[in-house]
Amino acid sequence: MEKILISDYTFAKDALFAEINLKGDELDMYHRVHEALGEKIPKPDLLVYLQASTDTLMNRIAFRDRPYERAMERGYIDELNQAYDDFFSKPFDHTPILKIDSNELNIIQNPEHIKLVENKIRETLGLSPFQPSLLK
Repeated sequence: MEKILISDYTFAKDALFAEINLKGDELDMYHRVHEALGEKIPKPDLLVYLQASTDTLMNRIAFRDRPYERAMERGYIDELNQAYDDFFSKPFDHTPILKIDSNELNIIQNPEHIKLVENKIRETLGLSPFQPSLLK
């Protein structure tokens, strides 16, 4: 049986944070370590980018109200959002990228939205359509 791994992290996009937060020698060292480690990381079958505007992201951050996110400035989130847009706008290591506009999605308050995302992923990967479980 083939193992399926679903993750909200990909090693490749880790460098986005480094590019924004590190400078000079620290950034050079990061790139050397990242490149060495990256050779051993399996490549994903699909990258899913839940794209959203900076306003939407700021609203979601406020809604979550995590203590460590309270001091995040809009400028930083906007810079990070632009870095994500740039990263996911070009092919990455022959890995397909599925972009989903998530501005109108709310998977917390509307569980049907997560099914929409799952169906789009299944369609992109050529997997059978999602069928709701008969078990409650």
